[in-house]
Amino acid sequence: MMCSVSDTFSLFQTYSIATQEISKDTQDDALSYTNSIVALMLSVILAPALAIVLQVILSSNNTNTIHYNHETRNSSSLHYQRRLQHILTGILFYILSYIISRPIAMTLLCISSITFYILHRARSSSTKVQQHFLDFFGPLLRDYEKKIHNLPGAFWFLLGCTIVVCCFPMNIARTSILCLALGDPMAAVVGIHVGGPNIAYSYSSSSSNSGKSSSQKKVGSKSISGCMACFTTCSLVAMICMNQYGPKLWFLTGFTATAMESFESLCPWFAIDDNLLIPVGTGVVLWLYTTC
Repeated sequence: MMCSVSDTFSLFQTYSIATQEISKDTQDDALSYTNSIVALMLSVILAPALAIVLQVILSSNNTNTIHYNHETRNSSSLHYQRRLQHILTGILFYILSYIISRPIAMTLLCISSITFYILHRARSSSTKVQQHFLDFFGPLLRDYEKKIHNLPGAFWFLLGCTIVVCCFPMNIARTSILCLALGDPMAAVVGIHVGGPNIAYSYSSSSSNSGKSSSQKKVGSKSISGCMACFTTCSLVAMICMNQYGPKLWFLTGFTATAMESFESLCPWFAIDDNLLIPVGTGVVLWLYTTC
């Protein structure tokens, strides 16, 4: 009888300890789950907020020094503002790709792209929305982007990032986004400050009356120095992001990104914004190279 009571007491004690351990594990799991939910919500809220705040800060800095009248402004100031915004946005996306899981990133980018397009449609149909849009983002827009029927380059930037994140592995997506964020601005800065001959070709323009060749027109405004800067920058990006694939892929990345960056200038009749061409074109070539 004493042995039975002792065994029962020992069993009860073991059960109590096991129950406490299970309860502790459950609490830890619940806490971990809660922390994950909080982190997810913060990511969903902060990621778009950071991008919007970045745009507003860069715009407001320019409007504080130059009164914006929706007409002409200092083009040099505009271009430097745009390039800085271009670089910082791309780097922000790159950093967030290590913090936010891919499904969440895909969702956020798709929602942002759709929202941006809806905003564009709203400004096309409402002068009030257009006025607010220009007040916030006008200092970062080119003249043609202020027109209500033209999608701004920021939309194509966002759409290009959305496509590569949704369609390609993350190492390719990160490489493509950094090529867009760094290669394009570097090409512009070096092309302007270093200069040199442009990559261009001529074609004959025929008179509508006689049908004879009347003039030679040049197409292309990309400088060789700018193209070399883009090639070097994007090759270095690939070397950092996809180091394991070796020099062939690095140089292929630089060549592809440079070709995409120059495509709009060399083929104006097939106008696709380079903010879309660079990441998508680079992503397609890298994906083919790494899978075939």
